[in-house]
Amino acid sequence: MRGERLGIVSLRLDAFYCVLVGLLVAASAAVSAPHVGLAAPVVATLGVVVVAWGVLVWVLTSRLPLVRALQLVAAANVVVALGLTVVST
Repeated sequence: MRGERLGIVSLRLDAFYCVLVGLLVAASAAVSAPHVGLAAPVVATLGVVVVAWGVLVWVLTSRLPLVRALQLVAAANVVVALGLTVVST
């Protein structure tokens, strides 16, 4: 598989994974909320946000040059990782 094709497939798998996980989080919000210390609507909203992100990543792979899409996704991942680090410490 060529590098460009590998990049597109990787982003689309990431998008699919985000949609799947987001749906599972949103659907299980009532059950999982007590275990994570958040209200169920907050957990459900986070799940919906992850679904929206997955859809956006999928769209980016077809609308932007691969390098730009990879840059945006990588930058977003860094921001989220930093944010999670701040709120979890």
